[in-house]
Amino acid sequence: MVTFADRLKLLRTEKDLTQQDIANILNVGRATVAGYETKGKQPDFDKLCKLCELFNVSLDYLLGRSEIRDPYNDLEAKLYEETKDSKSLDINELNKFFDNIDKELKAKKAETLAERFLDLLIDCGEIKTKEDLTTGKALKILGKIFDQLKEDTK
Repeated sequence: MVTFADRLKLLRTEKDLTQQDIANILNVGRATVAGYETKGKQPDFDKLCKLCELFNVSLDYLLGRSEIRDPYNDLEAKLYEETKDSKSLDINELNKFFDNIDKELKAKKAETLAERFLDLLIDCGEIKTKEDLTTGKALKILGKIFDQLKEDTK
């Protein structure tokens, strides 16, 4: 399972920020941020909120409780943009809008499933990190899974 420490480090490196950068934003020492990333320390609520705002993610995502960064604000923003200039809502436009949202949510669900699959591969020792998974390894692992499924259904 992904932890707060994992997420913080991932988000920090995605934005090319150093531990010192985060420390300056949170008004703490660099060692405190290192503790968040390695020693299981947790920031207080105000600092968690600052981190969520900085990385534009939900608190659930930051804490490792969800794989979806922030679908609700995205949906609200899109709905607002689609309807802000409309005097009345056209049912066909709304249907098109919700069809697009449905496609996006399905894509996010597939992304989430892929992340969970990678986490499972790490947990069972097939790979050490997500970066270790090559196409060849993936095909071998899938082959093992399908072979096991065949055996289980006999």
